[in-house]
Amino acid sequence: MATLGSAAMVSAAVLAGASAASADAADLEACQAQKAVCFFANGVEGTPAVYPGAPTTCTVLPFTVHTEFNFSTSAIQVYKTTDCTGHALTFPANDFHTFNGFDGRSFKAAS
Repeated sequence: MATLGSAAMVSAAVLAGASAASADAADLEACQAQKAVCFFANGVEGTPAVYPGAPTTCTVLPFTVHTEFNFSTSAIQVYKTTDCTGHALTFPANDFHTFNGFDGRSFKAAS
């Protein structure tokens, strides 16, 4: 399966979230440069929660998330609970998704 390059992901995200409160290209490029995992509450609006890579232990997110940008080198799992138990969505490295029907509250590297 082909994946989008990081620059294409940044461009697509900026185009998809064109509003005054949206993350700009600099926010997403910073995530990319840090090989970070970045989360947003809605689309790419507001300030992202940024993590340097995919943690191996459960990390509680500071707000309910509906968009992930995984610029890390590891797949991640996003959970509805704050303790990384129960149903999770799994996202590969170098990926972005919006998941409006799922309230993400914690995450960790996929095992």
